[in-house]
Amino acid sequence: MIEQFNEMPKSNDLNLNISAFQSHRMHLGTFTENFLNVLKNQSSENFDSIINVCRHCAQTYSNIVQENELNLLLQRLFNKLDDKQSGYLLRQNLMKILQAFYNALNDNDKQYVNQPNQWPVVKQTILNNENKLNETSSESETVQQEKRSGSPVTNEQQIASSISTDVTEKINDGQEQINDEQNKFNIELKHPSVYEAEFRFTNEQKPIYNLEHFDTIDHEKSIRFDEQLIDKIQFSALLMSFFGLKKNEMVISALIDYFRSNYKETNEEKNAKTILVQQRLIDTEQRAQSDLLFEKMNTTCTEAIKLEPLANILKQYKDGTVIEQIEQVLQTYQDQTQLSSTQFYELVVNIYQTLNETMGGGENFDELLKYIDAQQPQLNTSDRTRIHTRHEWLKRIRNIPFRTLGYLYKEVMDIIQKDSETFSNQPTKHLSIYIALVENDRNQLRYVATTNDQTDLLLGKTLQRGTGISFQILDGGKWTYINQTKNHSRIKFFNPDAKNQSGSFVLIPLKRFQRTYSNGLLGIDTIRDKKEKAFVQHEAQFYEGIASALSDTFTFVDFDKNMMKILHRFTYWIKQRCSNVSNQYRSFSFFVSRSRLNTN
Repeated sequence: MIEQFNEMPKSNDLNLNISAFQSHRMHLGTFTENFLNVLKNQSSENFDSIINVCRHCAQTYSNIVQENELNLLLQRLFNKLDDKQSGYLLRQNLMKILQAFYNALNDNDKQYVNQPNQWPVVKQTILNNENKLNETSSESETVQQEKRSGSPVTNEQQIASSISTDVTEKINDGQEQINDEQNKFNIELKHPSVYEAEFRFTNEQKPIYNLEHFDTIDHEKSIRFDEQLIDKIQFSALLMSFFGLKKNEMVISALIDYFRSNYKETNEEKNAKTILVQQRLIDTEQRAQSDLLFEKMNTTCTEAIKLEPLANILKQYKDGTVIEQIEQVLQTYQDQTQLSSTQFYELVVNIYQTLNETMGGGENFDELLKYIDAQQPQLNTSDRTRIHTRHEWLKRIRNIPFRTLGYLYKEVMDIIQKDSETFSNQPTKHLSIYIALVENDRNQLRYVATTNDQTDLLLGKTLQRGTGISFQILDGGKWTYINQTKNHSRIKFFNPDAKNQSGSFVLIPLKRFQRTYSNGLLGIDTIRDKKEKAFVQHEAQFYEGIASALSDTFTFVDFDKNMMKILHRFTYWIKQRCSNVSNQYRSFSFFVSRSRLNTN
């Protein structure tokens, strides 16, 4: 954090004793006394620099508290506007009110907000009649094209398309009314004290505020962008963006009051929203059922199921009477050999919708899933336990913060060892495990993690292209299993004595499902085992699932590195060209540093 402000001397110039500040809480007098003791004997330059850093930290803390208070206020407003407690409001109505409020502000007050029809994060929703009709026509054509191409169109999309014409007419009528209203009044900002205490915003800070007790927002629970609906999280984010960085308490309080007075939903809009919300719940439930069935079918724990056995099952649905319609849907998947959970859901939805149209609405989604489930081979108790346990282990790997790679590597190796001890059909194997990542334009592999028996031999070592079989596996993207290593002449042995020993060897590329690019390799062997012990098929398949989970993490790591490069270049560019934004630059740099820490 200190380095980000570019004002702090090098660490070797400071001799700070921060142990006095490690208590959870302290009174103002104790804080002042400890702070002065820490700064004792510091030069005036160091003293000023430290005070300046603390000032920025205090401002950041204040901003966090303020944003949390505003977020809670906006959530109360949302609950007030959502009188039926459906969990959604109409996006079009919200945008009309924001535009009307913005236009009613005088030019001086507009500096505290952003223009609602110019944000890059949302589409402009207040359009003239011709553009809106073109958009509606385009949306309807898109739905039809998606149907013809075989890509699933949810019931929610169909309903949204069917009611879009009615919504368009209401928006155009409302636009004329808003334009008239905008010419009739101007909003005069008032002090927040004139509004109800529950619905006003003030910059006054509470005397005690513990950041550890903040409620974190789970953005995964929010819906994707929808042109008709907006949920509570999106509503809060929308208004936060409207208020901008300078959050004026009078503007915020005025807008909240304006929303309470002007947000209305007609009976037709309420009915349309009810239909959309109900269908969204149905689609969500269907996806959850599909994912549960997929997990049950994914006995290999590789995040994929084979398409051919599933296709044979589907062709016998309803005693084969609908084979023509099902083959028509399967035709769009002819290039696939495996399906992910998303592709499985899309396939089932496509078949359901096709049969529903053919049978005049008589098809049942649950019945289709139950049929597929009933055709699955029955597993004994030990197999079910093994599969369930491995799924839980894979979830543990994916839930590890992606910047704690050292802990991730250790967890992966511990799980592989534990799996061998728990589910191997042979006495416990001595496993040597290692992870290597690509470097130098994919011409070099570096071993970044190993089990203890391989640390001195492999850790930190590199393997060049053209040596061994690793790059063949890396480029081909398919894992390989070698039963007896001493009979394979192309294996590179870092320990020359290992050439005379024999063991089993599994080498798996670290790549995401249905991707060709590999981040590196996961290797597991039993060469150091005194007895020749082989891997069974379900073990190698589980290792493939682990490699896929690892690759997902490395994808996030690469994205994070690239994003941080962009952010730092951006801040450097701004600082070089705008000398008067140095304070904002330092605050932004601190925010970026804090954001990275929060994701761990």
